[in-house]
Amino acid sequence: MGIKRILEAIWEVDFVDVSFGFRPQRSCHDALEVLDKTIMTKPVNYVVDMDIEKFFDTVNHNSILYTLYSILALRMCS
Repeated sequence: MGIKRILEAIWEVDFVDVSFGFRPQRSCHDALEVLDKTIMTKPVNYVVDMDIEKFFDTVNHNSILYTLYSILALRMCS
């Protein structure tokens, strides 16, 4: 749990308000509620639904780790 809290503190500031996946105090039910309100109250031309379940099976994990380390290093130097 300790690492999870550290990573959340680092990355949470980068997420936008409409991002719900695996975030503290947010759920798929919250996302559906926001989607419902948006569709019912604003003009919407299209809705895109994406399932990224298999994405992490094929992504180059070394590239992701390198990118994460680079971003963290830049933040630590700032």
